[in-house]
Formats: sequence, structure tokens, C-alpha cells
Amino acid sequence: SASIGQVHRAIWRSPIDGEKKSCVIKIMYPEVEKSFRADVYAVKRICKEMFPQYYIAFEEIEKQFQSEFDYTQEAANALTIRNNLLASSYRNDFIVPQVYKATKRILIMEEIQNSIQLTQSLRDAARAEVSRRGLSDVNALLKLEEKREIDAAASGKVLQNSIFSRWLSSLLARIFGTFPIEPNRLIDRLLLVHGHQILIDGCFSSDPHPGNLLLSRDSNKIALIDFGQAKKLDKSTRIQLAKLVLLVDAAIKTDPRTSAKNNNSAISSKHRIARQAVAQAMTQAGFRTKTNDVDCLYELASVYFGRDDRVWIWPRNFQQWTEYMESRDPVVDLADCEHFVMVVRCGMLIRGLGHLLHEHRNLASVWTPIATQVLRNEGQLEDLQDQLREFSVCNSC
Repeated sequence: SASIGQVHRAIWRSPIDGEKKSCVIKIMYPEVEKSFRADVYAVKRICKEMFPQYYIAFEEIEKQFQSEFDYTQEAANALTIRNNLLASSYRNDFIVPQVYKATKRILIMEEIQNSIQLTQSLRDAARAEVSRRGLSDVNALLKLEEKREIDAAASGKVLQNSIFSRWLSSLLARIFGTFPIEPNRLIDRLLLVHGHQILIDGCFSSDPHPGNLLLSRDSNKIALIDFGQAKKLDKSTRIQLAKLVLLVDAAIKTDPRTSAKNNNSAISSKHRIARQAVAQAMTQAGFRTKTNDVDCLYELASVYFGRDDRVWIWPRNFQQWTEYMESRDPVVDLADCEHFVMVVRCGMLIRGLGHLLHEHRNLASVWTPIATQVLRNEGQLEDLQDQLREFSVCNSC
């Protein structure tokens, strides 16, 4: 069962040539849309009174959820994303199931056979290791990894290719015979394929949580499923986002939290210019806070589109960080940038999976090559590079 319906296995007989194929059928629960609307209304009332900082973002998320109640729209999203994927190099690592038939309440799609949800594989792997080695061994491993993260954070580094993820990769290989992609590469490729969808294709899934990722043993690929919450971006929005990504990436490189070397006066001066440039790009993108404080706008951008690891928000978790930022300079209007809400959500979900696997990433750094390609194709890269040189720590940038 799923949140708004049930999923069944079946055999699809092609109306064209009569060929039989394994398929899955999603059938929407009766009255589920009505129940959802009632629940959302109640949550919105509570959110508006008790958590006003989330209300504007919640309204955009609510709009996206509405598309979940029409499987013909999900089928169209899946077809678009599948065709875009097949035309890209990411087809070597990912697959999107083919849609056979869709109505408002029924969706029939290709079955990705001999596969398992990423959530289930991680759960099974953890249980097997606890049983095989004993809980204390796992805790010791995690404590060792935590120490490495603390040491990395002290120098401003983003920890990658961790002991934990290498252990998990070898464990999954033992349990399932093969693991399609190692955890460190999994996070990189997930961020890259969604960055490509967002910045180049302009159509992406805003709900890439582990339950919507299948590990295929047959093809050694990751299957992307469930496109009810797909979002489309026009060219001007994608260009705007590409510029913001490059500015955030350059600004983070001069941030004192990234390296102790950035505390010298020359780089500190560059970083002040960088913060102002990022803040200006945020307001141009439509982000509005009560006072449009430069430091707060920079912090929002650096977390939404850059880093949300221990260095940036510790000891707060994301919710506590959000509340802290609201106390400094609350967000007052997202009407002009509501399209970015789902981009941020997409990046947060994948980076959240990375945190679970101890594979932390700077989103802007991963997306910079894609953003550069977008701006180059549109003839807008050179002007931005002139601006980046003003605060770059690399003379050749």
C-alpha cells in the first residue's frame, strides 16, 4: 500500500502486438482526495498559528500534492522525465519505468523486476549487521565515523567516502549479491541527475526520498519512481537558479567556516563582497525577509543551495536552524519564488539521505558544472564570471 492508494502486480497485454509484460497497477483509494484536503486545511490552520515560518513554503508544497490525485498528470510527468533521462548520459545509472496506461485513478506501469526499495535494503542491511556482529560493534563503527566528521568539521571540510558508507556498500553486496552503486557515488549521481533535471530539462521530481528509489539487481541501476510531485521550471527561472548556484559555491569557498585560511583580511574582504552578491541574487530570485538582512539572506542561500552539514548548522538540526533564522529576520514573502521551494526540498531530501549514509555534500559544488553549462549555452556565463572574479580565491576562475 502507498499513501493515497494500493499497488498491485499484474500482467500487461499490449493492445498493439499482444505481448505480455509484468506490470504494477496503482489504484487510488476512494475519497482520499477529500480526506487529504480536510487534513491539509487543519494542518494549515495549525501551521499559520504556531509555525508561521513554514506557512508560505507549506502552501507551495500543498499545490504540488494536488497533482498526486490525477494519475494522468503523473503519467505525463513520468514520460517527460523518462524521455529526458534516455537522452542524457545518466541513462547509464538510472531508469524510469515505462507507462502503459493511465486514468485519473489508475496507473499501469512497467515493473522493475528483481528490485528492492532503498529504504528496505538499508533496513535489512542494518538488521543483518547487528545480528552478525552485535550492536556494540556497529556503535563503535558509528562513533569512529562521528569522530572523523568532527575532525573534518573543525577544518571546514565536507566528509565524503566515509568508513560507514564503504562498510554499508560491502554489506549490501554480501546480502544482495551486488549493489548497483556505492553509497558515495549514489549520493553524487542522485544530486547530479536531479540537478540536470532541474537546471537543464526543467522538469524534475521534487520527492526523491529513499522510498522512491529502487535498486535493480538485473540492470545494476537505480530506478526512479513516483512522479506525482514533479515540478516544471521555465528557462528564465533555470538561468536565475544557475547564477545563484555559482554565486553560492564561490561564496562558500571564501567563508571562514570552510577554512581557517579564510580569516585573513584579504579573503575576509572578498567574502563580504560575496555575501552581498548572494544576498542580491536571493532578492532578485524573489526571496523576501522582513529587513532583507544581507547576512540572513546569505545564510539562507548557503544552506538551501550549499551546505547543511555540521559546519554550517551544528549544533542545531534543520528545524532549529530555521527557527533561529526566523528569529533573526523572518521570511515574509515567497510568492515570487515559490518555484524554488520544491528545488530546495529536492536538494534537502537527497542531502538528508547523504547524511544518513555519512556522505555529506555541498549542493552548489556538485551542481556548479551543470549551472556553468546552462549559462554558457545561454551566453550569460562571461558576465557572471566577471562578477565572480571580484571575490574568487582563485585567479584563474
